[in-house]
Order: sequence, then C-alpha cells, then structure tokens
Amino acid sequence: MVAGPQRHPSRDRPPQSYVNVGDKGQVDFSGMGRYTPEDIEHATRAARSDPGGFPEEAKTFLQPVQGALFNAENWERASAVKLGRQRLRTSSYDAESTMASAMSKSTIPTSHLQPRRSPGGKDLPDTSLFLKSEDPSGYNWQGVGGYYRTREDTSSPDTVALASGGAMVHELGHRRHLGTTPSWDESVTHPRGLHPDPLKEGVADAYEDRYGGLNSGQVRAMNESIEHEGKKFPSYMWTGYSADEHAAKQRGWGDPERALYVAGRGHASETGEQPTYIPRGRDMRESSGLADFGGGDPTIDATLHHLLSTSPHAAQALRQTGLKDVGAQAFRRHRDRQLLASGQSVQMSMLNAETGAKSGKVHGYTVNLEATPDTDFETDERILDENEATRSRLEAKHGESVFPDRMNRNQFGEKPRTTSDISHSLGVSREVSKKKGFDAW
Repeated sequence: MVAGPQRHPSRDRPPQSYVNVGDKGQVDFSGMGRYTPEDIEHATRAARSDPGGFPEEAKTFLQPVQGALFNAENWERASAVKLGRQRLRTSSYDAESTMASAMSKSTIPTSHLQPRRSPGGKDLPDTSLFLKSEDPSGYNWQGVGGYYRTREDTSSPDTVALASGGAMVHELGHRRHLGTTPSWDESVTHPRGLHPDPLKEGVADAYEDRYGGLNSGQVRAMNESIEHEGKKFPSYMWTGYSADEHAAKQRGWGDPERALYVAGRGHASETGEQPTYIPRGRDMRESSGLADFGGGDPTIDATLHHLLSTSPHAAQALRQTGLKDVGAQAFRRHRDRQLLASGQSVQMSMLNAETGAKSGKVHGYTVNLEATPDTDFETDERILDENEATRSRLEAKHGESVFPDRMNRNQFGEKPRTTSDISHSLGVSREVSKKKGFDAW
C-alpha cells in the first residue's frame, strides 16, 4: 500500500490546466493556435531532423522560448488524446469525437493507455468504443451511463459503450481494473455474484474521482466538501453509484456492501491502487455443530479487514460517510473467524487493572492471583489482603468504587474474546467456542 500524502491528479491542480478539443479532434493550446495531433507529430519529427528549419509557429511548444518551457500537462493530454485513438478503436466519427473530448478533459496518465498484455504474455487487442445509439452488440441497457464488457476470448476486443462522454472515465476505470482479469476471477467478483458489484463500481468511481478532471461532477463535489467541510469523502453518499442506503437496497447491497464500496473507492481514489477481494470461501458457520445465525460474509469481512488494516484513506472514508461502525463490525467478525480457526490462546497478565465503576478509568493495579506461580494458602491470603488494601486506598483517593479488570491478552494483543462475544458476532454456540479457547468471562 502507498504510504504518506499523495498528489491527487484531479484535485491537486490549478483550474486553468485545460485542453480544448475541436470538432475534428484538434488541440487548442491557449495562445498557440489549433493543432491536430498529426501536426504536433510532424513538427516534432521536423524539429529532431532539422532544429533550425521546423515551422516557426511550433517553436512555442517544442523548445524553450526566453526561458519558458512548454506546458507539460497540456502536452500530456494531447498525447492522451492520440493514444486514446489507438487504444479505443471505433469507426464512428461521433464516438471518436466523444473520446477525444473526454480524454482531453481528463487527467488519465498516458501509461494507462499503453498496449496491454494478458497474464500469459500475449498482446491483447485494443478496445472497441461505441455510443449507445450505434452499439452493434444488441446489449439491452438503460440509463445515461455506459457499460464495460470483457471478452473472455483474448483475440477479441473488450467493449466500452457510452450514452455520452460523461461516463467515459468511469468505464475506462473498469477497463483498467478488469482488462487483464477474467470476469469470473474471485479476486474481482462478489462472493454472491452481485451486479452491480460494490467493489468494481467503487474502483471505477474512484478512477473518475482521480482522473475525471475539474469538469467531472464527482471531482467538483469532492472539492466543495473539502472547501466547506474540510473533508474529502462525504460526497460518496450521493455521487457515482453512491452509498446511499435507499439506492443500495435497490441494487441488493446490504450495509457491508455499502461499506466496501466506500472503503474501496476511498483507497483507490487517494492512492491509485486497485483493491481486490480477499477470498475466504464458505462461511465456517455452515460446518456441523455451529449455530446457523449471525452476520457477515467471510470474503466481504476479510476484504474490509484488509482495507482497514492497511489504508488510512479507507478508514477515513468510512468515518466521513457514517459507516465506521459497519466497517468495525466486519473487522471484528473477521478477527473472530481467525480465532475460531486457530483456537484462542491467552497470555496471562501478572497484574489486574483497578477500574473505576463510574468513570471507567484505570486508577491502579493489583496482583493477579491466577498468574502468580507456586503459591501456598498463606501466600494467597496475603496477596488477597494486599489487593483489598490497595483497592480501599484507590476508592478513597478517587471517590468511586473500583473493580479488578483482567489485563490478559490473546494472540492479537486484544482482551480475550468470550463465548458470549463470539455468539453475538458470528452466531457460534457457546459449547463450540468454549472448546476453542473462549471462556465465559
């Protein structure tokens, strides 16, 4: 995982960083006239072959003039338009114009538009791009967005279809995420096959967050949240696929799927990394002898546990969208499954913490008799008397009753989980969990 502050390609840029694309895909550099990518390529070749003889008007962006360098961001976007034509093949003038306009307004890096290779090392064909009005596949789809479809046959191109250019960056996010991965791969597919998939859509929406540019409604909403609230992620509740509860229910998403969408989108948006599922197979509660109630899917819980363990952005996104508790519950369920699988081992502490009955604060410590080795009756009595004297002194000093709280820890460094804890989190019977090292206290 990427650590530390990262430059966000869409958010961390001045508003004037913009390239206009004309009707014929021409690039308009401010104050420099209109040039097609072919013009730019021709001027570049001429400059290399004859530095003193290439077109005068091209000097403003091909060489330093009076100490001023050309605009690197504009050059990058012009290159992206050119590469887009190569990677997103179409015979339609309208689709190509839509592609050129969307590409120039985005901040998609040219490295994402290089030729792709299959896991086996074979070159993959370029993507077919269609507008909804001319989609030849006969695919029946609704709405104003688009769709991305992977071709399992690596000799055939995958497909991006659009209603307009507004959805293009999102669909290219799917292409980036899934373009070299089989659609049935469990690392990118919801364990119950939900469609739309919360992780896939979170990654694609994050791609638009990251590379949509200042013309993207998602980016503008994110910037407004930062300006007015000082927070990056509240807009996840209403932009893109969103984690809105009502909309999520219509897609078959429960609270864990909403949390997964938010956590995955937050991490991918801020780092550029693409999270995947952490497959865990069948739920252990299906095994004989375990109770048949409880919550959570093992794969969803494991994936959220991984994101929350490794990504501060995922954790922050859940806090700012009100889904922190949902993520915490998934984290807890995954830990409890790990403890059930391996058995809980407990390290005894030599001391107990004396905790205030009202404040919950630790006021002092007493000897843990259970962890004191090789004692006899007289020694036990002496320790009990000393503990009682300490407890009385602490109560008098702090003005509240105190009680001993065991400081034992399990293999995760946590306070040991009890049979009651496991019953509530996973629905596992107390008889079964007791055999795995869980006590009733």
